[in-house]
Amino acid sequence: MTARYALYYAPCPDTLFHALGANWLGRDAWTGAAPGQPAIANIAGLTTEPRRYGFHATLKAPFELAPGKSRDDLTAFAKEFARRQAPVMLPKLRLAALDGFLALVPDSETEHLHELAACCVMDFDGFRGTLLPDEIQRRHRSGLSHRQGRLLLNWGYPHVLDQFRFHMTLSNKLTPADMASLKKGAEQHFAPVIGVPVRLDAITIFCEAEKAAVFRAEERFALTGKAETIWPELWKLGVR
Repeated sequence: MTARYALYYAPCPDTLFHALGANWLGRDAWTGAAPGQPAIANIAGLTTEPRRYGFHATLKAPFELAPGKSRDDLTAFAKEFARRQAPVMLPKLRLAALDGFLALVPDSETEHLHELAACCVMDFDGFRGTLLPDEIQRRHRSGLSHRQGRLLLNWGYPHVLDQFRFHMTLSNKLTPADMASLKKGAEQHFAPVIGVPVRLDAITIFCEAEKAAVFRAEERFALTGKAETIWPELWKLGVR
């Protein structure tokens, strides 16, 4: 089976933020451990999808490697990319319902955040293999705008560039009743980080070893560049 890789933001594994996320989902994407989840009715059943992916925010959605590209090539490129990119400070976090999913989001989004996300999408696209027809069909069944459909074909994911929203998913798609219950529990669980700014200071390669397997965090690359824009405001221009 062919592995898939993704570029995610994930908190440093020795931080409280990481521990809170791993406990909420019931899986540590770094170690594979299964910590106990909070005492919330049916939380295990309501978090199956984000548990598989691990606690993260997507910067470059999962992809198979393009012909001629290797895992070592991806690591080397990620190292150089991170060396050129500056950390981004996210405004304070809050809980929100996004299209029926519970998520942690910043209370506002900065241009630097969008520029970093756009660079991840575009710079790493040479590593992305061709999107399969069944994946395109699956995405369209979820309901995409014309713009999102074009982005899917061009970049392998519909929620990029001007359609990007930074979010850390905490649930499956929920009924209104489940949303109310889970959000109440999340407010207590994530209280130490809600209302607190977050420094996005690294990108992490996650890997799905085979189809439908869990995603494991493999390598973390600190962003050490200066606060300069490499692709100025491309996300605003609606590139491709």
